[in-house]
Amino acid sequence: MGNKNLVIIFSHCDDDNKRKILEDNIQVIKDNGFDILLVSHIPIYHKVVQKVDYFVYDKSNPLLFWPERGMCHWKTVYLKEEAYRMDTIFPDTGWTVFNQMLISGNLGLSLDYSHYTFVNYDIRFTPSILDAMRDPEDCYASRVVVTNDWNGEGEETRKTFFPGLVFNILSKDNLSKLIPLISKENYINGYGGDDIEFDGIDDFSHNEIRRSKYHDVENYYYNLISNFPFKIHPELVEEKCGFKPVGERGIEPFNFNTHTQAFKINIDENTNNFIIYDVDGHINFNINGETINIHDNYFIDSEKIGGITSLGFYDLQNELIDLLLKVEGLKKSAVTRTIRKK
Repeated sequence: MGNKNLVIIFSHCDDDNKRKILEDNIQVIKDNGFDILLVSHIPIYHKVVQKVDYFVYDKSNPLLFWPERGMCHWKTVYLKEEAYRMDTIFPDTGWTVFNQMLISGNLGLSLDYSHYTFVNYDIRFTPSILDAMRDPEDCYASRVVVTNDWNGEGEETRKTFFPGLVFNILSKDNLSKLIPLISKENYINGYGGDDIEFDGIDDFSHNEIRRSKYHDVENYYYNLISNFPFKIHPELVEEKCGFKPVGERGIEPFNFNTHTQAFKINIDENTNNFIIYDVDGHINFNINGETINIHDNYFIDSEKIGGITSLGFYDLQNELIDLLLKVEGLKKSAVTRTIRKK
């Protein structure tokens, strides 16, 4: 053991690209003389496990589902005289991170290390990050910047999160004090979402919160590390992958039409209302047996027409494509979809 700073890697590498990124980062860490504890909620190839010093496999992967907690994405669609907000709520993955922190942190404390660097498998290592790992602070936080297509609509935007969960350092003493503070009940129902205010830092997304429930995993972690004096890494930290909100079977957050790019359609699973938008040209729809030509954003009020018994559109060969086949699958999924008038 050459270095007393143990690098703990959080991972959930469910495709070849993520596995390749994990292997590359393991090599970077090893090349810089650090021991590694790898934790995963899914199995890891044996050749990867052989490259690390410690490995924990916990298959529980404790996602939280709405209305307990969820990760909400929203989009507004405008009609001529009104607007509708679509909300898509994915299962909350935040607690899975703290689950991995608890498991790996407790094991790490039993080992002979003075500091623990927690990183996500896809962190983009830089010279300044590696320097911070070589001379670790007792409580070190970071800002994480992610450029991503958050709404699954082909529109990438940049978001900064503080404190990010991609790169953090804790001393043995601070980690031993922080772990007992991590509580699933508090993460779900606790209050403490104060404004986050630091001199010179104004590029994070949580400064609108005051004494509310925890907005997200970063807001909860901020309240944990606020129990200790901490320093902040000077540069923004980046991920190589990031979060891509894609539902089951390739269905986008606000569009379950996988047949054509000519229009998008979404459903409110509670009211069975539909909204058709981003229509390219004139398209004939069949709604409850009636053919309707739609060329602009269009809202279908299920209650006003006595419920939806059939819904489809005519393709370029004038064949009727049934859209209700996907609806039953959507209603059984772990993702919640709603539409409401603004």
